[in-house]
Amino acid sequence: MATAEELPLLMGDEQARVVLEQFDAESWVTRMTGPMATNPTMALAQIESMTYLRNQLLRDSDWASMDHSVELRTPLVDAHLLDLLTPCLGQFEEFPGKRLLSHAPRIPLPPAVTARNKTGFGIPVQQWLGTAAATPQQGPGLSGWSGWMRQIVDAY
Repeated sequence: MATAEELPLLMGDEQARVVLEQFDAESWVTRMTGPMATNPTMALAQIESMTYLRNQLLRDSDWASMDHSVELRTPLVDAHLLDLLTPCLGQFEEFPGKRLLSHAPRIPLPPAVTARNKTGFGIPVQQWLGTAAATPQQGPGLSGWSGWMRQIVDAY
């Protein structure tokens, strides 16, 4: 087994082999997420919320909202709320799609809202980096900072 000092000297397939031999996926996931739920669906949800949600989705949502000068809050991303809901989560299968939340208001949301496809959103990083401005400009969102961001990216 290679030492920490030897790993940077290895290249290509050999480096991948050494790293994979040493990699223990279960302990890595447990270190990130804590003890795994016994229910496989809950375990997968736990992994997704502690990795993909935390490291990607929340960051991307923050970037996208800042670009439009909007303060974004995610009230349903809460460990205490999840603990309270855990006994009920198996029943959520009875309400596919958006039905549970869309029927929660006194007057349910119309099918034009609940039946439409997801639209998603993009993070305009390419647009931010495309502007040639070298210094921050006044204006909404982050678009005035693109020259500064380009300098940082180019530096690395």
